[in-house]
Amino acid sequence: MCLQMVLHPLYRIDLAPTRHDVLLDTNSDSPRPGSSRPNRTPCPADFPPSPDLPAVRSSELVPGTPVLDALCALVTLQHDRRDARADADGGLVRLADQDRSRWHKDEIDSGLAVLRAIAPTVGFAEELRLQALIAAFHATAATAADTDWAAVVRVYRRLELLTGSPVVRLNRAVAVAELSGPLEGLRVLQAAADQLPGHHRVHVVRAELLRREGQISAARDAYKTAIALCPDGPELRYLRGQLAAVESIDFG
Repeated sequence: MCLQMVLHPLYRIDLAPTRHDVLLDTNSDSPRPGSSRPNRTPCPADFPPSPDLPAVRSSELVPGTPVLDALCALVTLQHDRRDARADADGGLVRLADQDRSRWHKDEIDSGLAVLRAIAPTVGFAEELRLQALIAAFHATAATAADTDWAAVVRVYRRLELLTGSPVVRLNRAVAVAELSGPLEGLRVLQAAADQLPGHHRVHVVRAELLRREGQISAARDAYKTAIALCPDGPELRYLRGQLAAVESIDFG
């Protein structure tokens, strides 16, 4: 079973920035005063300000600044998958299982164009740029199997060095498992688990990796822990379905 569910936008944990009250004028495509940079397609206007978006200084939100460009690329490359994230009943569809023909190719192209124009930088702008780069690897893979996991792991490593975030390490564990197998993923996961006590997604990742490794009893216990910690919603229903599937395995 592929673990890309954890990298699904609904599972971004705090890879989507966690600071608050962004002031984002998505309708503005004017270059900075005095800039020769041409107008470009702005971020889609249907991205309202959200408590999950970062708080940044208004001076950083002038079109053409690294933070805004990187944020635009990240949001665009995430939002293009919106029509494929849920099934007809509202159930969670993992990234690996999504119908990629429902992804918005024009938005992917737009996000990639913005991303290519951003030079490597420092600080929060670089954090956003690296997140957008990871999203780009997923957006440009024809199938889940075509994802360049080696590149994804490298970018996660850079992001972890930049942020020191255990949540980044949690997501890196998923990518490492895709590249090198579940045991390597579990090894990376342990350090994140030590820093994220009580975080249900640690147990989600552990359950999936143990399941792939054939440790069904331990996987079942990890799913139960994740369910006990998970808030109500599509994610909880998904996890209950996964637990039911594990409990139906015939050991005879």
